[in-house]
Amino acid sequence: MENTLPATQKNGFPENNPDLLGTIAQQNGNQTKKQIATQEIIRQDAQRNGFDPKQVLETVAKLKLSNKNIQLIQMGNTVFLLLRTPPSTVEMHTFTIENPRQIVNHIGGLTKFLKKAGIKQGFSYSDDPIFKQLVERSGMPIVITQTTKQIGNQIKPVYQYTMDL
Repeated sequence: MENTLPATQKNGFPENNPDLLGTIAQQNGNQTKKQIATQEIIRQDAQRNGFDPKQVLETVAKLKLSNKNIQLIQMGNTVFLLLRTPPSTVEMHTFTIENPRQIVNHIGGLTKFLKKAGIKQGFSYSDDPIFKQLVERSGMPIVITQTTKQIGNQIKPVYQYTMDL
């Protein structure tokens, strides 16, 4: 039997919905994704950002082996690489396959973890303006400044996020 319904009805979307991509994103945002392995998150993030995934994974592994102040924390499908500067500061780098809104939610959980670990201040960088907007709207006590940072072989404008815990 052939399905002769319009494509929008075949796929379960109302025929008069002009924003199909928005509807798909909304539906996907409400689903909980299965947590995947830390290495796979780092690999996919590196690939998405134009870096050699093998080289990034090797660098992270070398850092972990050579520096006792480096720790990886996974929340959902986001991995935070934490570089602790004793006694109480941490630099955070993020590897993720999640959307910026989910990352902001994970930062809330990471904040609790860092407070329990005795960290007084954390900072990170991002060049994503959407992430900046979400952080501003989150109400978290994060100071955002604009600066430049070397990413790969390029100097890029970035936002620096500093949080006193």
